[in-house]
Amino acid sequence: EIPNNSFTATQTYSDNAADSALGGEYIAPVKAHNLPPTAKYSITIGNVLVLAGNTTSPNIVYYSTALGTGVQTGAAEYFPSSTNQVQIPSRGGAITGLGVLGQNLYVFKNNNIFVITGNIALDQIRVDEVPSGGKGCIAHATIQEINGALIYLSYDGIYRLAENGVP
Repeated sequence: EIPNNSFTATQTYSDNAADSALGGEYIAPVKAHNLPPTAKYSITIGNVLVLAGNTTSPNIVYYSTALGTGVQTGAAEYFPSSTNQVQIPSRGGAITGLGVLGQNLYVFKNNNIFVITGNIALDQIRVDEVPSGGKGCIAHATIQEINGALIYLSYDGIYRLAENGVP
């Protein structure tokens, strides 16, 4: 026990533990552990958290490191800013919502829909425009998966986006 003497300016303690017995060596993370960006919309796909709707970068979709993969175990809240983002084409306005159907992530805008396919957890993704005839989504809260399709509200009615990507 170390005596608690408030009249002494310093305290000395010697332990008998070798430095090698204090614990494992620190392993730096593969990707930076940045905080998530500010966003209006969030959704999960697999073990990845996806965010969009940043006012300063309205056409960027951000995604976290995958939960439970390698040295990133338990790190789904980390957003490496230099790698874990994808630029969506600017046509159609700002992003208005996100939806997941099967293994695909759909990015809605007022007049367009884009789909992100591939393995987002491994940064192997591709962005394609869905031929929607200008029928995007105007209200994020209306994007719902029902019976294998995404239902959403557009300017002129309710639309259904089938699993094959056709509204």
